Amino acid sequence: MIAEYKAGVPGNGQPFPEGSMIVKLQWKQKKSTEAQFAVDVPDVFTQAFVMEKDSKRFPNTGGWGYAVFNYDAASNKFSADPKSLSDCGNACHTAVKAKDYIFHPYEMR
Repeated sequence: MIAEYKAGVPGNGQPFPEGSMIVKLQWKQKKSTEAQFAVDVPDVFTQAFVMEKDSKRFPNTGGWGYAVFNYDAASNKFSADPKSLSDCGNACHTAVKAKDYIFHPYEMR
């Protein structure tokens, strides 16, 4: 998927290929105790949000399947979010259907 991003997908109007997968890692935020100004920094890791492109498995959601895995720091384990079905993210991602359901473009680092 990174190669496709670098090639301009989805901004160039092309969809991501079958088998593409993207993961968004989420943390709770806290105020930095070191900075001399107000700045938020990551605190506790909370979730991994996963999208997988498989049009045969997910024909009703633009070919994308969605899942959320909650992280429990005390046990150092992930568990599938019981409220997260394979189409759970589709309602939000429909707003960016023209960009193959992906909100963010590839950003050079």
